[in-house]
Amino acid sequence: MSLNLITNTTAAVSSEGTTPYLDCGLPEGQCDILRTLLKVMYSFSIIAVMITLGCIFLLRKYGFFHERIFCHLLLCNLFSSFAIISNEGHAETEGSTRCISQAFFVQFFDIGQFMWIAALTVFVFNHVVRNVDTAKYEWLYTAVCWIVPLFIACLPFTTNDYGLAETAYCWIKGTDSGDKWRFGIYWVPVLAGLVVICIAFGFMIWRAKRVMRHNAATDAQLVSTQQYLVDEYLKPMTVYASVFVFIHFLQFINRIQNLVGSPILGLVAFHMFWMASYGFVLCTFFVIYNRKKEFTLQKFRDGIAHYKIRCQTCKSPGGIKEYEHEEATATPTNSLKRKSNLDQPTLQSVEEQREADSGIEPSDSHTGLDTISLDSLKSQQ
Repeated sequence: MSLNLITNTTAAVSSEGTTPYLDCGLPEGQCDILRTLLKVMYSFSIIAVMITLGCIFLLRKYGFFHERIFCHLLLCNLFSSFAIISNEGHAETEGSTRCISQAFFVQFFDIGQFMWIAALTVFVFNHVVRNVDTAKYEWLYTAVCWIVPLFIACLPFTTNDYGLAETAYCWIKGTDSGDKWRFGIYWVPVLAGLVVICIAFGFMIWRAKRVMRHNAATDAQLVSTQQYLVDEYLKPMTVYASVFVFIHFLQFINRIQNLVGSPILGLVAFHMFWMASYGFVLCTFFVIYNRKKEFTLQKFRDGIAHYKIRCQTCKSPGGIKEYEHEEATATPTNSLKRKSNLDQPTLQSVEEQREADSGIEPSDSHTGLDTISLDSLKSQQ
């Protein structure tokens, strides 16, 4: 989130001597390097996130709830990146609407990212450990993960503590009341949340391996289902959460170092690089996990054709029909059940095959077919 580099709000003059910036506590010229790094990496992240969201929309990779959680996470990262690069921390913007707006949106969307990572953890934990699908509570997830950050982001308004914050952008001021807000609504809850997330994913990985190891020889179906959950849920979600945890732990290390000594350019630049690259890293892992089964030329062609048909349907008098509810609420368990049902022959298909084998033309009507059992058909053959 924030890059706290000094403990006062002095302003420095750039090499041109015309544009005052916040002093980052580093030798002259190094602050400009950090600002350039921040702008470049956030720009890369914005481009990557927008392309990824476009691919998700085109390929319709939002049928499962965990995929929609990932979309929320990308949206929060996108708007947070836009907010950060919208203002470079000009000292003359103190108290301006632009600075206060930037500070509010940075706080809102950064807490939003944390909330959606927490939601991802809760959802995967219930699926893998408790074998409970909580996708039916999507409305509750959505309400909590957007309303809670909004409420938290509004709290500093009560003490007028949004403004210049000794960072590369505007955030919560470094006043006495501002420091309380920083610890109360960001540092403490986020640090505690990171610890809980690490413990939760560590436990899920340990339990999944334990279940598959103990049931490898006795319950192949349970092992297969558990392996499906691990591959489709646990592995990619663990990577997304791990990147978030890694970047924020870098932030805490940088903050502690600033409290005990002068800022170190290498540590600050390393932290800023990963902080600004979070969206880009998320998109990279998303492509890696889906490149073989989703990112094919045929899938893109099918997606374009699908939306062409939908656009044509929109123009028709009948309007457009929404997706089936089953697709929107699909779960791994339901997917496995549907797959197994497709493998089982229906009574009608068995009757048609029997008639074909005996040289009888298939009848147009199968009256009473629903009362014939598969065993009786086999006996007749």
